[in-house]
Amino acid sequence: MPLIPSSPADMLASTHTFQARSSGATSSSSGNPTVALGLIFRIYYLRTDHDYAVAYVCLILMGIAERLLSLGADFTTPSGFKPRRIAFLLPHAMAYYVIAMIRFILMIAVMNQYVPIFLITCLGLTLGQAIAVVLKIWIKGLLSRYSDTKSTNSDPELGKGVFSEPCC
Repeated sequence: MPLIPSSPADMLASTHTFQARSSGATSSSSGNPTVALGLIFRIYYLRTDHDYAVAYVCLILMGIAERLLSLGADFTTPSGFKPRRIAFLLPHAMAYYVIAMIRFILMIAVMNQYVPIFLITCLGLTLGQAIAVVLKIWIKGLLSRYSDTKSTNSDPELGKGVFSEPCC
């Protein structure tokens, strides 16, 4: 059977499979229980070891992406917000939109009530947080080195960028 249900009857069958799996009655030929992983608009049936591996890798990557995008959103937030510069909020709003979608998908995956999926999702978020912390320390180090070299230059125009000058 495919991972994606092809008809409403398959979707109804997934509900029965989920209820039967909750009671421990259903298992696939590989010995793993058949899990109906419902994500937003689709239900994916995890029956083989390959299906589980693909789902686990995707959940780990989504957890890492969520944490890295959250870090990126922190850097796109304008420090001195002024109403006339509302265009600076657009990158932050777009990043938050994507982050919210990823968070909801991960939440729905965890609500599947299958413990390995919960643990894999937490692992992905933990790996993403570790990578984000290392990147944040590295970026702050680069920024502090840049500001140190900028302040020691004799030419004040040398370190100026396009975005450092106000437009109005």
